Amino acid sequence: MDAVLRKIEKTIRRYAMIGRGEKVLIALSGGPDSVCLFQALVFLAGSLKFDLGAAHVNYGLRPEADQEQIFCRELCRFNRVRFHCIRVDAAGESKKSCRRNLEEYCRSVRYDYFDKLSNRFGYAKIATGHTADDSAETFILNLIRGADVGGLGGINPAAGKVIRPLLEIGRKEVMEFLTENKLSYRIDPSNLKDIFARNKIRNRVMPVFRELNGSAVQHIAEAAMRIRRCYELIDELAEEALEKCSSSREGEIRLDMTKLGGYHAKLADWVLLKAYRRLSGDGYRPRRSLIEQALSLESNGSCVWLSSRVLAIRFRSRLGLVTPAAPLKKCKINYEKATVISDDGMAIKAEIRRVKSREEITRNKNECRAFLDAEKAVDLQVRNLKAGDRFKPLNLRGSKKVADFLNEKGVAGRAKERVPIVTAGGKIAWIAGYGISDEFKVGPDTRKVVELNLVWKKR
Repeated sequence: MDAVLRKIEKTIRRYAMIGRGEKVLIALSGGPDSVCLFQALVFLAGSLKFDLGAAHVNYGLRPEADQEQIFCRELCRFNRVRFHCIRVDAAGESKKSCRRNLEEYCRSVRYDYFDKLSNRFGYAKIATGHTADDSAETFILNLIRGADVGGLGGINPAAGKVIRPLLEIGRKEVMEFLTENKLSYRIDPSNLKDIFARNKIRNRVMPVFRELNGSAVQHIAEAAMRIRRCYELIDELAEEALEKCSSSREGEIRLDMTKLGGYHAKLADWVLLKAYRRLSGDGYRPRRSLIEQALSLESNGSCVWLSSRVLAIRFRSRLGLVTPAAPLKKCKINYEKATVISDDGMAIKAEIRRVKSREEITRNKNECRAFLDAEKAVDLQVRNLKAGDRFKPLNLRGSKKVADFLNEKGVAGRAKERVPIVTAGGKIAWIAGYGISDEFKVGPDTRKVVELNLVWKKR
């Protein structure tokens, strides 16, 4: 057994990736990493006592796609491994999807397909060909995106059904394994082009690191793994705190901030994030600034959108996370009391006052709070989004479709129906929770302002 195969087996055993008698589905693209993974698991299946299948997704994106499919099918036939395949029109379907880009759409299709195969054919594990290089690239990519320790842990060796047996070997070792075993593979030409951010890191940044230190990739991957262990400790503590400091009912989780104050202050971020993910059911991480705003809410009923589906609301000593569902009411905004705009408690509080401090206005980062020029912002009303709605975003010259503006803010699909549109004299003045119109902004000559707050009235 060669050295690379021994390292792969050691990784499988270290993280208890595969149990005796389990069925493993290999994600087989035909590229070097996936062929290395495929052949290594074929070699190890007998001694570790597991069964294999392989799945290929043909996205129809390149002329070589059909040849890659044939290559993967023949590789499986030669090794007597069951072969599964699906073909999709990724370019066409991704345009219809609410997902942000083609890369994300393809990933979603791939893992949805793997899950279906697992459920139908009894595959206990899904093996992917991620290497130490991939983990190092992920670390760098997340670092420049501003991730915290939750995102700097590289790639998880084993997460649920998904396992990564190659994660402790580098791409160089993959190529050595292929050469020693005289294995052919296919190269995706798009990987050589700087189309995606990951490709730029792989093709431009990582070579510089290797020049500085020949073991740079391995060191970065190992550092990411150490950070992951730290994160796992934080995550365990946050889970414990969440269980002791929260209560929940359908569509809502409330955090007792008094109890949560008994823990380390920095743990509150993680508890809020865990509560968010438990409520929303998705892996999206709200921006750090939104989490900080939510935790700093003080007045009863004040709120901030963590995402297009989840609203954080202050209820005296508790912080509630809710997923509003009731439809919005079309109504006129009054100044005497908060105007309730939905049956589940969403409301808009309006107040006219003199400008005391322009700094308060310019430093406002909470989009659930808006300041408008009082002379321009008259006859305020609230309604739903209408087809064809346009407005002038703050500090932009031209107008933009509100639907496009909300897409850019990450509000997709039916979530747009829950966004209050505040108009003044029939023109859109504020998209509550997302931004004001440039036409109604406070200027140097403004003497009075209308302060608007999106709030929540306790049911």
